[in-house]
Amino acid sequence: MQVSLDKELHLYAIHAYDETGITLILPPHLAVDPSQRRLYVEHSLILSPHIHKEWQAKSFDGLKAEHLTVCLEYKPEVVLLGCGATMHFPGEEVLAPLYRQGVGVELMSTAAACRTFNILANEGRDVVALMLPPNA
Repeated sequence: MQVSLDKELHLYAIHAYDETGITLILPPHLAVDPSQRRLYVEHSLILSPHIHKEWQAKSFDGLKAEHLTVCLEYKPEVVLLGCGATMHFPGEEVLAPLYRQGVGVELMSTAAACRTFNILANEGRDVVALMLPPNA
């Protein structure tokens, strides 16, 4: 499904997703060729309006608190946890470090996290998405 916004973005955004990956729109200053601003990723992803990098979590069942606390360096007000194909609920011990820091956490499928990320980022919110691949 394509989820791109109509206006010119100067931050990371999600253009589309499918069952195997996510297509990012790169900020213009990161694209060598302005016509090549899209990047398709099939791995787990940490995404904020200002950064993207591979996330070390590989599956929902393997999630640990350390996998989530890596996002604290970006000082999010809200974290979107894209759990893969369907929404799951991790144990309290996994989410507790974020809650102790006062960070809101929204659990959803990765598809829902893709759609929600663009909205929150466009509003200027300090959002970080931790996303497992859509088919995870």
